[in-house]
Formats: sequence, C-alpha cells, structure tokens
Amino acid sequence: METYHFVPGNKLYFLDKIKEFLHKKEFNVILDLEDAVSDFTNSVKNREIKSRARKEIIKYFKTNHPKGNYLLRINNPLTIFLSEDIKVAKELYSLKNLKGLIVPKADLKSLEIIFNKIPFIKEIKIYPLIETFKGLKELEKICSNFKIYGIIFGHHDYFYDKKVFPIPKSAITSEKYRGVMRRIYDLASKFNLEYIDGIYPLLNDYSGLKNNLNYLYSFGKAKVGKLSVHKNQIKEILNFVKSKGNTFLNNEDEEMSKNEKIQEAKRIVEIYKNRNRISGVTKSNENMYISPQMYLISKQYLKEN
Repeated sequence: METYHFVPGNKLYFLDKIKEFLHKKEFNVILDLEDAVSDFTNSVKNREIKSRARKEIIKYFKTNHPKGNYLLRINNPLTIFLSEDIKVAKELYSLKNLKGLIVPKADLKSLEIIFNKIPFIKEIKIYPLIETFKGLKELEKICSNFKIYGIIFGHHDYFYDKKVFPIPKSAITSEKYRGVMRRIYDLASKFNLEYIDGIYPLLNDYSGLKNNLNYLYSFGKAKVGKLSVHKNQIKEILNFVKSKGNTFLNNEDEEMSKNEKIQEAKRIVEIYKNRNRISGVTKSNENMYISPQMYLISKQYLKEN
C-alpha cells in the first residue's frame, strides 16, 4: 500500500530514522511546513518556526541530495506564508527532489492560486487535502477542473471545522468518519485518483491500524494510500496484506457520555499544554497522536460545557 509519512520541516534528522524505506517506490515523505511546524498559541513564534524550517529544508537538500519521493506540505495558500513556501518548492524542484505538493484546506480558490503561481505545476503531483466542509462540497469541481493525483482526507481539520468532539479516530470507530470517507473515496474512484486516508492516532495499536487498512481495501476500486506519523506505522502499511472476512465497525467515538467527553477534553488540553513548544503535534503517555485541532476543539468543548 502507498505510504505517506510526515516529517516536520524543522526535524529532518528524522529522515535518518526511516532511511531503510527511502528507496521504496511506494514510500513517500511529506516534508511538513504546516501543522507539525507551528505554535498555535503564539503567532510570532509560529512565523519564526516556519521560517527556520524552510531554511533547514533547503540547506539539508542542497547538502545531502537524499534519494526518495519527497512531497512538500505547504501552508494554506490563503495565508501570509504562500510566497515563502513557494520559494522552498522551487528550490526543491531545481534540486530534483520535489515529486509533489500537498495543499491543505483545499478548495477551488486555493487550488486556483497554486496552479497559477507555480510554473512547473504540470510536472509534479498535486494532492488536495480535504479538511473543510467547503472543500468537501467543492471536491467534484476540484476533480473536474484541476489535474490532481490523489485526494487526502485530513480528518482532524475537517471535524474541527465541523465542530465535532471528540475528533473521530478512524473509519472503524466512527459512522461520521465513514460517511465522509466514502464520499471522498467515491469521487476518487470516479476520476481515477488515489484516495489517501487520514492518520490513525493510536500509534501502538497495530491491530487497529490493520483493521483500518483492511476496511480501506474493502471498497475494491480506487487506489488507496495511508498517512503515517510513526516509523512503526510505516512497516505495517507497506507490508499490509488484506485478510479475508469483514471488518467489524462500531460507533464508539459518537457514543461517549458527556462526562467521558469532559474528562477526555481535560486530558488532551493538559498534554498539549505540556508539549515540546517547537512541535506542532505531540503524543500522550499511551502513545496517542494529539494534533493542534484536538487541542483547540477540546478547549472549545470545555468552554461550552
């Protein structure tokens, strides 16, 4: 299965930890300039972190000339970061290290900007990240109007945009997730594109990850891929073989009681506040991936309850 692994732009030493996979054609590295390189609590620090990450990426690739399939996740094209992000894309392209761009918060307007701003756009793969209700609503027009390679479901941002708490973990544990996933998948199939599923947040739960991958394969039409944020997830995704039988689905993310939701929100807020401040994401003691969106929606839920 195609694997898309996030590496923060300011932590390129992580590439040494996954060098055994870099030669594989099904393995893609996403050099991240967005959520993994951010400080949602301080706009000045946020700009500084992103600026350093851009410089580190250019320096690293000019110095090391690494092999592999590299994609760049830029920031939302409607933000102040666009021109500087495009400079990084141009540098990587000139070094022959840019295979594609991942466009967050993708909608018709943001993709029009990208396709007009980048001269070599037809020579690289473009992946819209569907992370908003507007992007989902416009997705069929996006597929019709732009030459894209695949569609990524950014479920953390999407459910934050929809004000859903808790943010569903996966298609296995949420009917809401399954509904959106199927809508995106069907369009990917219709336009002969790849569907790339969101991150599975329980980093040590390999059985749960395999169940998700099995469910992905159950539709049997479009090519599918999976995002990863941990080295051990890479092995599971790359080596995955579909098993026989149906995958058991449940709605546990929608069935939490109000008290359970309050306790979970408090836990997420506490963990995120104590994270490493130069990292946009963090992990709980149970090795659960916690995104900025999980933190923000948890704060909002506690304020309202």
